[in-house]
Amino acid sequence: QIQLDKGLLSVEARRSASTDVKGRPDYRRVFQMPEGIDEGRIAAELANGVLRLHLPKSAASKPREIPVHVG
Repeated sequence: QIQLDKGLLSVEARRSASTDVKGRPDYRRVFQMPEGIDEGRIAAELANGVLRLHLPKSAASKPREIPVHVG
């Protein structure tokens, strides 16, 4: 389970054969999201036991080149 709330990204995982009776996750991490991340475009992918999170920068935070007009 992955959640984003108030700038905090939470990742929780449970093993399917887990015997924890208290319902706690086997793994839990919380990350503070850096400035400039486009929260609407965050994506997650799980393949071969590896979780990949894609945290794209928003267009406003990307550097842009400003052309110089001579004349």
